[in-house]
Amino acid sequence: MIKKCICENWERMQTVTLHDWFCYAYARSQGYHWYIDLQSTMLYRQHEDNQVGVNSGFSAFFYRFNKIIDGSGIKQSVLIAQLVGMENEVFVQRWSNYNSYGFLRLAFFANECRRKKQDKFLFFFACLFLAVLRIGK
Repeated sequence: MIKKCICENWERMQTVTLHDWFCYAYARSQGYHWYIDLQSTMLYRQHEDNQVGVNSGFSAFFYRFNKIIDGSGIKQSVLIAQLVGMENEVFVQRWSNYNSYGFLRLAFFANECRRKKQDKFLFFFACLFLAVLRIGK
């Protein structure tokens, strides 16, 4: 089913840079269940063309934080929501118009948007920061 979705949206899929986000969103949109195992059973291969890479260290944190602040993470989220048919969901509608109020509301869903405590905390403050940046726009 995911292959069919990708093929039907091939041109727009070329602009998806965060493929793991797409796979996760697709699984959620289809109501699939998943389990996050404490034991890693899959090898992760990093190469020079990796979009993001391993989430380790200050430079990785800064890179990810910058993706939130510059809006590219939100733009990818909107694109992916459209590709998996979730653009009309109330949750997505609340923040996909990039307005201050939407980012403020999104901040209070940090618990549902991120898995790790530290990531939830940072996501919350990044959304607040985006809300402040968008005031009057």
